[in-house]
Amino acid sequence: MDKTFMVTRRNLERTKIKMRQTSENGLTRKCLSLIVQAGILLLAAGLGFPGKALAIQGFPGSTWDQVSHDVDRLVGTGAMGNINQGIDWVTLPGGITLNTFAEVRYRFRSENRPSFNEYGEAVGAEFKKSIFYLGADYVWERYPEIPDASNKVQFYLSGFYDWDLKPKSVAWAKGFPGSTWDQVSHDVDRLVGTGAMGNINQGIDWVTLPGGITL
Repeated sequence: MDKTFMVTRRNLERTKIKMRQTSENGLTRKCLSLIVQAGILLLAAGLGFPGKALAIQGFPGSTWDQVSHDVDRLVGTGAMGNINQGIDWVTLPGGITLNTFAEVRYRFRSENRPSFNEYGEAVGAEFKKSIFYLGADYVWERYPEIPDASNKVQFYLSGFYDWDLKPKSVAWAKGFPGSTWDQVSHDVDRLVGTGAMGNINQGIDWVTLPGGITL
């Protein structure tokens, strides 16, 4: 009797998990569909009807890349970065810009690789205001070392701000540059969940060497 009860309970738990996964996958597909439909509509409005087109504000793009080597061999030699290309479609009241984008992301290292090495693509839309970015993206992630793959919808709020604290009276340094980057995000598929990351940096520019190289 106890064995029968345990088997039934396990079957019910498996059924609940499958139903939850099906529901989450359905929500993921709906979010992706909305992003794609919005992109198509905006593209048609901006390019397909030139007489009535949106006044596109720009085509901003960026890339960030880093190569590193960990002497203690916990990470080893690695590289990470992204390439982003977007379209600023329109500036809304309050100076808020509507942007859609496509992005390629990657990260690799030579040590402790399985859960870290990853690459993929993303598409998304965001509202930009001053130093803040509020948006959502759909990411295709591949983990070649496992191997495994995942698709996820992520909502995020991020911000970047930089400064220079150098007083005019200081002559022994070129500057006191600093910056902060922070992001709060939520993964709809619960692969990552709700999280936060960021950094605060404060430096000193000591001297400018020949060739415009700053120490």
